[in-house]
Amino acid sequence: MELRLSRYAKLRGWRQDQTLMYEDAHNEHVPMIAANSLRVQAGLFNAVLGNHPVMQGDTLRRDRKEAAEAAANLVEYQFMVEADGESKVEEAVQSFVDDGTVISYQPWVKEQRKYVDVRTLDAPPSEISMAQYMMTTLPDMIKGATELIDETADGYHWTVKRPHPNEAGEQEIEVSIYERDDERLDAELRWKATVFDGPQCIVHRLEDVVVPLRCQNLQPVTPYNPYGAPWVARLVRVNLDSIKRRMTDKTYDLLTQDDFDEIVASAKTRAHQDLTHDEDKITEHKESQAGFVTDWAGLAEEFQWVTMIEWYGGWVVNEDGLEEEVIFWVVEETGSVCRARYLTEQFPAMPPHRPLASSCFIPVKDCIYGISLPELLEGLHDILHDLFNSNLDRGDIANMPVMLYRPSSGVKGEKMRVRPGDWVPVDSPQQDVKAVDYPHSDQSWSMNMIGLVQQLSERLIQVGPLQMGQVPQGKASALRTVGTTMALLQQGAALPEQILRRFFLWLQEVYGQFHVMNARYLPKQKQYLIAGKPKDSADAYATMDRTDVDLPVTFTFGATLLNTNKGVVSQALQALGAALFNPLSFQIGTINPQTFYQWQRDLVNAHQLDPDRYVVPPPGTSNEPAITVETAITSLLEGRMPSLNLIEGAQPAFQALMKWVQSDQFGLLNPINLGLFKQYMTMLQGKVMEEQQRMQLMQAAEGFTKQAGKSDGGGATIGEAPPMQTEMGTSTELAGAQNANA
Repeated sequence: MELRLSRYAKLRGWRQDQTLMYEDAHNEHVPMIAANSLRVQAGLFNAVLGNHPVMQGDTLRRDRKEAAEAAANLVEYQFMVEADGESKVEEAVQSFVDDGTVISYQPWVKEQRKYVDVRTLDAPPSEISMAQYMMTTLPDMIKGATELIDETADGYHWTVKRPHPNEAGEQEIEVSIYERDDERLDAELRWKATVFDGPQCIVHRLEDVVVPLRCQNLQPVTPYNPYGAPWVARLVRVNLDSIKRRMTDKTYDLLTQDDFDEIVASAKTRAHQDLTHDEDKITEHKESQAGFVTDWAGLAEEFQWVTMIEWYGGWVVNEDGLEEEVIFWVVEETGSVCRARYLTEQFPAMPPHRPLASSCFIPVKDCIYGISLPELLEGLHDILHDLFNSNLDRGDIANMPVMLYRPSSGVKGEKMRVRPGDWVPVDSPQQDVKAVDYPHSDQSWSMNMIGLVQQLSERLIQVGPLQMGQVPQGKASALRTVGTTMALLQQGAALPEQILRRFFLWLQEVYGQFHVMNARYLPKQKQYLIAGKPKDSADAYATMDRTDVDLPVTFTFGATLLNTNKGVVSQALQALGAALFNPLSFQIGTINPQTFYQWQRDLVNAHQLDPDRYVVPPPGTSNEPAITVETAITSLLEGRMPSLNLIEGAQPAFQALMKWVQSDQFGLLNPINLGLFKQYMTMLQGKVMEEQQRMQLMQAAEGFTKQAGKSDGGGATIGEAPPMQTEMGTSTELAGAQNANA
């Protein structure tokens, strides 16, 4: 904790405690660590958010490729939109770079709160009662109401039942009617609403997760993970209201009322000092440096917080004497056990997997904590700090040197502070007073050393002028072409690329844990948006059930530090467009209108513009992912309508399906799905006709071009300059021409 605090002080620029050469000597901050940290964080952050989707889903079954992609799109929406993934990535990047290790916790959170809605109604007519009026008004106010119960038989308190919009069963809504002074009514509706139901990612401080020494990751120790953690403890500050709510809904089923009373008596403020472990030392220094001092910590209502320990590890549960992976929730101040569960009961995964993910900036063997960027630059920062301050002190001494004087002179024996223009009475200035001369009074040596230290820091983290958007000194000729520029960028991104992949390994683990929990806890007909799809297209909106995601999915990533540089991507796309899109490529079928359209979208995206404003999909193409004929057959057998975007093309796919109809395998099709098959074949046949018409138009256009390119009678082709006589004719040619004229 002391070493981390010292490095963090150098990162933030807090005044360092050091023995100065003299009073009021310079102790200025040189933001070398902060500048390099911000640059590395920006590169990692842009690399993650510059690609949508961030992760791609793959599966070992070819027929479930479409389902794996849909599951990946769902996780992308849950992480980036519902879990506020942008802020989570920013927190993780900062911990990854500045602490050397990022640790996150992925639970499934289902939070229900009482929701209150007040509606204003007109007063009922005088000829009908309040009960009759509300009996006709409530169905219009609460859509889908199936039962109205007048609790007090006077029409002022009701219980309305309707089908639950997100879950199975019914939802009860309490309605209370109040009369207003303006002779109108207030209808107060109260019901229990689900405010959040999905996976969440919580990035922890390094001191909030306790792991035994010599553990390389946070997962259980197994033969395939020998360097795992025997146990992991997660420390969380919770308030008394949260504990009471979980007692009420039986989440903390082992907590009694006596235990809760003991917890209330031992509660403290949220910012109380931990004098035993100093776990909040960095946080306390942050607050003191910023001047944050609380003046209300002594109020009784602030004593509402305790520390909850969420403990993961092996425990002997039954008589066989073997340890099982379990989870305990224990209040640290009182030792009260609130809840105990099997690990796989709470977080279903095969093999068992704790809902924790971690990764290191620079890994250290047999250690959960990695090497951080401030740790790498600490030595160079200290050298640069000393050089800068020594240089400033030297400037002060040169401007105001130490003076020597003769005691018997007229100078008073005391410290004197003189300014330019001051007159000092001295009997003999040349003999009584003398300034001390210092050798090497010029600052060239210091400036050379400062430049050397900066070069060492750039080589250490490989962030130089080229990564800062500048041309390195003396290297302008090397950046004249796209090829040499790309080669230099790729060479300079070797170490940052490795660090980027380590950060993506953490993100890959987070996505995998989200997917595993979806197979158990995903609500029915979960609605989500597909990343990268135009919002105005119908296929950008999708729904999914937990049975649709119950398949093994591996998440991969293709982001690099180069493809997040918009300028480099734009140049690369332009070079690829000139090489790929030509008549021969269209003729042999290596590219098609869909790939050309995708290239146009990527090119517009590289210029940071909206591609939907400039390009439209070509006729007959689809934004849906391309599938194979085998995938289409599998979808038909399962009773699902396949996509018309086929990799083989409409005509070959139609012929392959006709062969399938004539084979014995067609008998596996359920007769119920026969109408679906006929509908799909009709749609596919229409697409075949569209492709044939398009080919005919292309052939007609090609024939018109050839016809227009024929000779126009003068020997010159349209659009081409006539041949020019560039040499003098021979004597025979000239004589022949004269005879012809005669």
